[in-house]
Amino acid sequence: MRNFLLVQFIVSLSLLSQAQNTTDTLYLKGGSVLVGTLSEKNDSLVIFRLNSGSLLVIAHEQIIKSPPQAKQKTGIHYQGYLTAGYLIGSSKNLQEAPLSLLTEHNLGIGPFFSVGLTTGLEMINESIIPMGGNLKAFVPLTSGDELFLGASGGYSLSLEKPYDPYNQIIDNSGGSFFNVEFGYIFSSSGKAPLLIALGYRYAEMHYKLNYWWYDEISEGMYFNRFSVRFGICF
Repeated sequence: MRNFLLVQFIVSLSLLSQAQNTTDTLYLKGGSVLVGTLSEKNDSLVIFRLNSGSLLVIAHEQIIKSPPQAKQKTGIHYQGYLTAGYLIGSSKNLQEAPLSLLTEHNLGIGPFFSVGLTTGLEMINESIIPMGGNLKAFVPLTSGDELFLGASGGYSLSLEKPYDPYNQIIDNSGGSFFNVEFGYIFSSSGKAPLLIALGYRYAEMHYKLNYWWYDEISEGMYFNRFSVRFGICF
């Protein structure tokens, strides 16, 4: 008899523990998600107790019966990006962290890849317009957000003569660049998802100079920068 009561007590504790660990999840129109316990419902209303203890009265028409599904990108589709950030270098550089503004216009290939063109305005040693191609690979997450790895490269056109106290530069033709970055897209943040990216930028700038003991010589400047970017997708 004593053993029977002990077994019954253990089973009761197990059932009680399972009941306490049972939680309900409500998905509401507008994107809200409630976690707690369904206390009572009728034909028009639901009384829901949150895990914090608060009671909510919710109309049936505000409830989504199944969790919202993230939109899956399929086929060929347009993807645009507008980002701003800094190209952070050594404290010995004339410009330690010049501004970088970039826009990308890509064709998405299914949910995992996109390829396109990039351009913008940057200020590494002087104001330049980078122009090139880019490639991105995506990892969709269950939350609807995305991880991505991107690479871009091309040529930067110089817009102005850089600082030249001795008036030796007679031509500045720009130079090539290459960028690789890793980022996160907050797709659940709204119609214009936000993104953040960290990466590495290599850039060259080429000049022709006139020294008094030479007629003309060519010189180059080479930059290795840490890239930090923030932006939106459209």
